Amino acid sequence: MQGVEAFHGEPGLLGPEALPTDVRRRVSALARTPRLLVACDYDGALAPLDTDHRPDRRPLPEAVRALRELAELPGTVCAVISARPLRDLAALSRLPGEVRLVGAHGTEFDTDLAADPSAHGKAEALEVLRDRTDATAVLYMGGGDGEEPVFLHLSGADAGIRVGDADAPSVAAHRVADTPAAAQLLALLAAERRSWVFGERPTPIERMSLLSDRASVALVGPDARLLWLCHPEPDSPALFAELLGGRSAGVFAIAPAHRGLPLGQRYEPGTMTVRTRFSRLEVIDYLAAGAVLREAGPAAAALVAAAAVAVLAAVAAADRLSVPARRALHALAMTAVAIGAGRLNARVRVRGPRDLVVLGNSINTIGEHVQELLAKEREMVADVSHRLRTPLTALRLDAELLPGAEGERIREAVSALERDVDEIIRNARPRPDVLTAELESDLVAVVRERMGFWSVFGEDQGREVEVDLPDTPARVALPPQECAAVLDALVGNVFRHTPAGSPLAVTVVRHAGWVTLIVEDAGPGFADPAAALRRGASGGGSTGLGLDIVRNAVEAIRGTVHLERGRLGGARVRARFAEAGVPHAAEPPRAWRLRRSG
Repeated sequence: MQGVEAFHGEPGLLGPEALPTDVRRRVSALARTPRLLVACDYDGALAPLDTDHRPDRRPLPEAVRALRELAELPGTVCAVISARPLRDLAALSRLPGEVRLVGAHGTEFDTDLAADPSAHGKAEALEVLRDRTDATAVLYMGGGDGEEPVFLHLSGADAGIRVGDADAPSVAAHRVADTPAAAQLLALLAAERRSWVFGERPTPIERMSLLSDRASVALVGPDARLLWLCHPEPDSPALFAELLGGRSAGVFAIAPAHRGLPLGQRYEPGTMTVRTRFSRLEVIDYLAAGAVLREAGPAAAALVAAAAVAVLAAVAAADRLSVPARRALHALAMTAVAIGAGRLNARVRVRGPRDLVVLGNSINTIGEHVQELLAKEREMVADVSHRLRTPLTALRLDAELLPGAEGERIREAVSALERDVDEIIRNARPRPDVLTAELESDLVAVVRERMGFWSVFGEDQGREVEVDLPDTPARVALPPQECAAVLDALVGNVFRHTPAGSPLAVTVVRHAGWVTLIVEDAGPGFADPAAALRRGASGGGSTGLGLDIVRNAVEAIRGTVHLERGRLGGARVRARFAEAGVPHAAEPPRAWRLRRSG
């Protein structure tokens, strides 16, 4: 492994400052892209160029370590694209499974990437990886022959970096000297991306100022914060603060009241005294002599103890004061999740900071607005059903009187139009899982009003129309338009699928917290009620295309629909609704008692 020995035997590039300035800036920009694809050639980028034709050339350990760290970061995908066969590439690189391998000049993909017939080279393989990883930017490093077509494919936020051979012309935007420099670049990218992904922004050590009197050491930050004070004794303030509050404890700072930024920081000539200058304020940090510090030990210990108690008290007070805000945030989050899941009637009452109250009111307004939109949608569906289905039924009844082929043609056209209208209404209806608005109606009043309309058609056809309604209201958790659509669908089926003159009966029953709407006729009925209900389409009986409307509306409030043969000898449809304001079990009962008239 001569490449590894050469890397460790030479002084090497030990810091990011050894990389070119343009490379460091590009690395910093790439580290902040949402989805990053890092791709490298094997020979020339991860491992030194195989000038002595050795078949067992290994990658630099530093490069492998950096690729592993990058591959473990969220939103980051790493790949190696090489001219070597995939089998040899996997055996030589010994990279973890998180790093994708593409061999044979980009035509052989590793096990979790199916071979793509469009990939006939490294450039095409890189595009396949970009598409499958949804990368927003690509970094490609190459140092061998055949890398220029890959660099030509890069554009926009992508970056191409040529490794080695500084005199050879290249279309790559950037260069680094050799494979150790390429490994240093990957390490820098891993550090920058980890810092961006996890929000860590540590102060660089070169921006710290050091104070020491050979007994104590302190670090002063660029904003005059005393970051670290360490004594060799086990009861030192630094250890005491670490035990009490962790890394953030035992730190204090001095800053101007106007919150201005520091203007500069420097050492006094020939001393370890640090001066930090703000506008109209200067902070001087120094360490007293060891003897003076030891004499002040008891006072310092008391001061540290007092500071620790103050810190604990402040933490407890802050925790107590933040309880209302935390509760308000939890309530806001739960309400937002409920609205997103379809519970549009969810509302939140926020008590706490003014900004959170405003946010809670905004969430409530959004929920109300969406409910209003859904209510308007339901009104539109009901309006369409009343405006289109009812006149079509009247037109069909009139067409029944027309003789000959011309009458048959008109009847077929009306039937086709009815099917199209039913399909439009079915598709336009809102889903049952979003019918959560707390809207109610009196089913008795709706049936009384709509049967006044249908009774007129019954008289024209010589039908006996029987309506049996209770004396008290029967409220169900559906708006009046939904209830009217259910009744119109059932009664319209009777007029469409039973002979003129056949009697019709409509009954509403209230019992044990349930409201049942019964529509029955003296027509032919249906041979297979279960199939008709499951199908939701006309099977020759009285349950035609409108049954989907009935089933969707009833099941939206945990009701049931039953098809059977009725007392008039034909079809009977029982649509059972949960009575509004009455608690019900999660599962409806399997049987119930119905009151019959007559």
